Amino acid sequence: MRWLWYASTGQPYKVSCLMLMWALLNVGIANSLLPVSIAAQVLMGTVYTFCIKANNDLSVFYSLGSTETFLAMQTLGRNAESLGAFLAGLVAMQLYEGIHPVAPFFACAGVTFVILLLYTTCFCRRLGFGQNIDAAEEARCQRLKINREISWGSRA
Repeated sequence: MRWLWYASTGQPYKVSCLMLMWALLNVGIANSLLPVSIAAQVLMGTVYTFCIKANNDLSVFYSLGSTETFLAMQTLGRNAESLGAFLAGLVAMQLYEGIHPVAPFFACAGVTFVILLLYTTCFCRRLGFGQNIDAAEEARCQRLKINREISWGSRA
């Protein structure tokens, strides 16, 4: 049980857990019970903050200490987030007015769940499940004969 908990809540699968929570909270907001909806909305801010932190941690890990790579990853992530927010705003308005006021929340939960499946599947294929991310990436690089050079180690 302990191994499963650490494997599913460690990097990179911490983001998967947070995406699952995000999907469930979207369904919670659509709930007809007001206390459940309010609690879900309050918790969404916390889940969003943890998700940004987990993504930043992954960017630091995969940039290998390169400032340029880290900034490029952060720029790409923030641009994708802005584009997603723009598109979500347009679609949410149409769903809210055209179908039902809770339809945008169910749509968001569905999209998040699909992205969760893609993200988790890709990382399981890349690293496997239940391994330390450092060891898994090192083994992957050795298997593919790629030189994995950590630049912050050389600075120290």
